[in-house]
Amino acid sequence: MASLAPPSPEGDHNRADDSRVYSTGRLIGRSAELAIIDGLFGAAVTRGTALMLTGEAGVGKSALLDAAALRASETGFRVLRVVGSQFEESVSFSALNQILQPLAGEIPALPARQAETLQAAGGLSEGQPTELLTVADAVHVLLSKAAAKSGPLALIIDEVAWLDRSSAVVLGTVARYIRTGSIALLAASRTGDESFLSSTGIATYEVQPLDDESANELVTERFPAMAARVRRRLVAEARGNPLALLELPVPLNDAQQTERGTLPAVLPLTERLKRIFSVRVGALPDATRKLLLLAVLDGSGDLHILQQAMGGPDGLAGLCSAERAGLVQVDTATGRLVFRHPLTRSAVMDLSTSAERRWGHLALAEELPEGSEHRARHLADAAVGPDDQVAALLHEVAYSTLRRGDAVGAITTLLRASELSSTGTAKGRRLAEAACLGANITGDLRNVRALLDNAGHADPVGTDSLAAAAAAASHLLNGEGDVDTAHRLLVGAIDNHDLPDGADDTILREALHTLALVCFFGGRPDLWHSFDRAETRRPLRSSDPLLPVIRGTFGDPAHAALSVLDGLDELISDLHRETDPTRIIRTAVSAAYVDRLPGCRSALRRVVDDGRNGGAITSAIEALFLLGNDAYTSGTTSWRPLTRVSGGARHTTTACWHAQASSFRGCWPPHKVTTSPREKSRTASSPGGTPEGWVRSASTLPTSGPCRRSAARTSTPPTAF
Repeated sequence: MASLAPPSPEGDHNRADDSRVYSTGRLIGRSAELAIIDGLFGAAVTRGTALMLTGEAGVGKSALLDAAALRASETGFRVLRVVGSQFEESVSFSALNQILQPLAGEIPALPARQAETLQAAGGLSEGQPTELLTVADAVHVLLSKAAAKSGPLALIIDEVAWLDRSSAVVLGTVARYIRTGSIALLAASRTGDESFLSSTGIATYEVQPLDDESANELVTERFPAMAARVRRRLVAEARGNPLALLELPVPLNDAQQTERGTLPAVLPLTERLKRIFSVRVGALPDATRKLLLLAVLDGSGDLHILQQAMGGPDGLAGLCSAERAGLVQVDTATGRLVFRHPLTRSAVMDLSTSAERRWGHLALAEELPEGSEHRARHLADAAVGPDDQVAALLHEVAYSTLRRGDAVGAITTLLRASELSSTGTAKGRRLAEAACLGANITGDLRNVRALLDNAGHADPVGTDSLAAAAAAASHLLNGEGDVDTAHRLLVGAIDNHDLPDGADDTILREALHTLALVCFFGGRPDLWHSFDRAETRRPLRSSDPLLPVIRGTFGDPAHAALSVLDGLDELISDLHRETDPTRIIRTAVSAAYVDRLPGCRSALRRVVDDGRNGGAITSAIEALFLLGNDAYTSGTTSWRPLTRVSGGARHTTTACWHAQASSFRGCWPPHKVTTSPREKSRTASSPGGTPEGWVRSASTLPTSGPCRRSAARTSTPPTAF
């Protein structure tokens, strides 16, 4: 029997739905639920009411109860709280004691028999409590008298499934007769759990997961520095479960949260999430867990692949146990295996050993064709040490990924390929290529210096490679602004570059684009002469129509633009099919010099959206500046999209762009500039065709680094490629 002492805090230690992790100040996305709770309290002033909140573990029921307690107190209710605890589930009246303790001073005023009954139930007397219905009647009288004396009562009960049996019977009886007093009873329990309120007939309300907008807001508020792509991944995995939204980031380090590090294929679970999602998985037979592990590692849900990887026709026999447990289902429309909640996948991974995971990757790789990207990735995940054959496969996969427009994924794959390389030469080359792609395609310069240093340590002889030179040149250009050194590095590396037959020429292409940028900022014709010689001496294996367009419009718009306008128009007309943010930006930069930027608006907005969603952030900022430039020179009065997008990047490591975009907006009024007839005559034959064309160039801010900030003061156009 429980003694009439303050409630044990142990109940809080075992609440998977602990509200304290949900929000420290306000509930997000719960306006409908709070309105229902307010209505409950409003009705209870004149007539007792009761409501049971149900929902999956972690959905925020406890957070709602905490908010309800605060709102009830603010509106004049006396709040009594009860929290069930699995550690006290066998202690009679332990939950009831949480009600009796704050009302202990009012028990002596009850009729003698009822007072004795409650004192015995609370352990204040040596007598034994009578039958439970008598205790329930005494509790009801106590609550009714307390409500009549000091105002309405709010009885808030959490984790009702963990209440001890004696308390459960008593409170269930009280709930049946609650309408006779000014009492509001609000309880919460997991969906599917049987409890004392299940048969009382009181109203229930299913608390739903948060919608995507609210889920994003919650994660952003708690983890403001998290990259958008990482946040989007967490929101998708959590499926609106607030506890999962706030716990999933905990095992991730700062680099992973800000996308400077690689996220695991399956997100790890904290101990609190394991208690929710791992219990049913751990109870499955070993064969079923192995099958689910294959399904997690495969990711496609293809039953044929899973069957073959398990060893043949009977390979899917273990699926029945998982289906009966409600963990997976076979989609009737696609015929593929689907996990009912993404975090079940994490539980499966968490309960597996490293040896089991390696077995799974190898089993799946054996069922995939040679040359398959998925096969290469499975082999890489199964590798425990250097493997040059797998590293070479991953190297090819990296550039396939890059051609799909996923530069971030390409860099991650190159880094894994470098880890699997057995020789310093191969390791250094792949690290340098990762640095090159990071500097020239994603525009992320944060890790370039470290990658180049690591490449130099791995292969000191390869520090003058083309990839290393291109990365170093970008770092110089955006750091110290040392144009001459960057130019010498690139020209020398391009001259010495030997492209084997059949090799990918992506690095050579990026080096030439970087050299064009260096030549522009150098502002000297002799630098462009070196570019022309390098382009002639080292032609690309695959034709790149963008490079000559950039050379004509960007390098010498007054004399060479006319010859490339048809090519530029064709590139602009194809932008609706272009998925590579870098090519979109480079096309738009060329268009900015010859008054063709309006044709790039839709594509530039896609780049901005991609950046806001965690893609190429630097490209998104460059697109933002180009759109701002277009808005200014076209005389539009709507800057709202520009402001909205610049605000969307406020938590990135390039937060300074927000201030620069704001200053850009404020420096010039959004209207066209008028000119005198003489000025019109002087500019009529210009590549822009109108004074506004030159205003476009003069009004565009540069895009990165001190060199580009210096260029802004001399009214140079956007130059992000």
